[in-house]
Amino acid sequence: ARMSSEALRPVSRVDGMLQWAQSNQLVVVFNSQDGQSISALYRNPDAVPDDVFRLLQSQHVSSTPWQRENFSEMSSAELLARLERICCSSRDKRTYPPYAVSADNLLKMVLVMLRVRAQVPVVIMGETGCGKTSLIKFLANVVSTRLRVLNFHAGLTEAAIVSFIDDAALEADGNRSAPVWAFLDEVNTCNHLGLVAELVCHQTCLGRPLPRNLVVLACCNPYRLQTKRSTTAGLEGKLVLDDQSRLVYRVFALPETMLNFVWDFGSLDRHDESAYIDSMVADLFDGSGAFDPWLRRLLVGLLAASQQFVRDVNSDWSASLRDVKRCHRPGKWVHAMGPISRSGSDTEESD
Repeated sequence: ARMSSEALRPVSRVDGMLQWAQSNQLVVVFNSQDGQSISALYRNPDAVPDDVFRLLQSQHVSSTPWQRENFSEMSSAELLARLERICCSSRDKRTYPPYAVSADNLLKMVLVMLRVRAQVPVVIMGETGCGKTSLIKFLANVVSTRLRVLNFHAGLTEAAIVSFIDDAALEADGNRSAPVWAFLDEVNTCNHLGLVAELVCHQTCLGRPLPRNLVVLACCNPYRLQTKRSTTAGLEGKLVLDDQSRLVYRVFALPETMLNFVWDFGSLDRHDESAYIDSMVADLFDGSGAFDPWLRRLLVGLLAASQQFVRDVNSDWSASLRDVKRCHRPGKWVHAMGPISRSGSDTEESD
């Protein structure tokens, strides 16, 4: 009984936690590029108090009329420019790897950056494959920060974690004026969470203070009970059925210290998932955009539909962006076989 309550304790603990979609996430922040102008970010403009818009209107100095911004209607390039204005002190033109900047992950990246600057621990919780790691990687690229990533799993040893942190601390010591981020991915899949809590929340490693320019960030899988028992072909009757097997993800309980800083990103909505898939498809063809736009739309539509089909048949957690990544190798093989074009005379756009 004790093991059962201990294994299932985090489920009830996070059930009452405010989720990403339940808040408008309003933030008013100074832009780093000039330090004088401000930006306001939010999920829904209709839920923003009028006083905030009056403040923004009073700061408007352009000759164009001021109007409320709806970030969901902006292009990826416009959102990236806003992210640079808020987070980057330099105005230098830079290039980035393919990434779908959306209104949703723009706000998430800005809030992560604000926490880092305020030295507030960052612990992100979200469905596996929903883009947590890619978001941190892209943000580190935007703010020109060195990033080290450690992927956690059940077999990871404490010595391996300490060695990773020691290497990151050595790199940070080499240049105290430049920050280094150490990202601990899916930390609750291993049972060394006391050490993880010390690293993330106390900035120490086995009692030794870490360099001030070393920032340790973490993400974890959510705590959720399975609604129906899932099985794996060929393993029926051979799976270990314990208390953790009742959870969607086989994870350990986070220490209470870390739970106080957990940020529940939840899962991607359909619009954001399609944007991510579109970016991955562009990357599939080296991001050149030289292939038929019709083919690109077709692949994005098919992949998005297949993701939704898997969720409808199984559950919301049964599909992730990692499934889309697995299409890269067969996709490149098909593309190498020769150009794909519409047959016959169907030159018109179709739904």
